[in-house]
Amino acid sequence: MTPSSLIFPGVVVGVGVALLAWGFWAGGHPAAEGGEAAFHRRQWRRRAATALLTITLGVGLYAIQLVPPRAHPTAAAVLWMLLLFGVLALFGMAAADALASTGHLARLHNRQQAARLALEAELRRARRQLQHAPPAETEGEPPTCDDQHHGNGKHSPDTLPPPSPP
Repeated sequence: MTPSSLIFPGVVVGVGVALLAWGFWAGGHPAAEGGEAAFHRRQWRRRAATALLTITLGVGLYAIQLVPPRAHPTAAAVLWMLLLFGVLALFGMAAADALASTGHLARLHNRQQAARLALEAELRRARRQLQHAPPAETEGEPPTCDDQHHGNGKHSPDTLPPPSPP
């Protein structure tokens, strides 16, 4: 076994360790409460399992080099089959995480869209009420832009004309 044959398994193990470390760092910061926190806990478990499987595959790539195929053909074939199964499982886990994240983001988008539509409907309702409301002519109300332009004499201190220079 040459040192160059340890590079790829080492990189795979390193990627798995990096994913696991990143998951611990990101998983330790709860983003929200309730359903959001539950989603992030499930996401953390999925991603931790994926990282651990990546580390296992890196170790398997190293271990397969220890079994000479000519001396132990059955053992080498079983190890290669296990590695292949592990790679397929890794792709499946990554796809499941992507689907879960996509579904979660779609639900969040739908909730946000519904809230936006409700706010827009409320805004339209409030505008209709303001358009049909009688003008307020009570003494305690602040002047409006229309009051200033119609010459009713109401001016607030910040809308007074600037003093003329001496």
